[in-house]
Amino acid sequence: MVAIVQRRLARMIAMVALFEADAVGHDARAIITRYAYEGFDVAMITAEAEDTDPIINATLKGKAPCSEIFLGLESGMLNVEGKTFAVRLVNGVHGQMEALDRIIATSATNWPVDQIALVDKAILRLAIYELVFDSDVPVKAVINEAIELGKCFGSDSSGRFINGVLGSVVNQLDTYRGARNGHTGMAEGEA
Repeated sequence: MVAIVQRRLARMIAMVALFEADAVGHDARAIITRYAYEGFDVAMITAEAEDTDPIINATLKGKAPCSEIFLGLESGMLNVEGKTFAVRLVNGVHGQMEALDRIIATSATNWPVDQIALVDKAILRLAIYELVFDSDVPVKAVINEAIELGKCFGSDSSGRFINGVLGSVVNQLDTYRGARNGHTGMAEGEA
């Protein structure tokens, strides 16, 4: 149970770091290092990013089912393993950003990647990274965690949107993992 909570906390902090990077153009790797090892608080996010209202409002107004855990990050609930996992996730997403965005574009055909809400995009990048490039977590667990993050920090429709996109990714998962490993029948440049 402790490992599950740590991974959930790690995904939360990773998602917030990816969100901030997208919102204000900071380096996601520097953000996650700062959050994981120098401290994390809601005031820090508010001061740094103008477009943090979806995250802050959802958390502080109690809309988020996991708001208590999110706020608990301020109290140092994330242990060394959780911090390491969060940093690994953000570094992995950062290193695979182009491939992740191609997969999102292929899987969310009605939404250009640049028009997807920043919170939803951060969650999708994180989940797709875990599914395709860091597949040590069961598919169902990755999807459930992503949907919960969407419910916590996204809009009222984020959970459904994230579920739909990830469902499409899962339908092509063998293809995406094969492309990752260099065994692909896909055309050059496709995700």
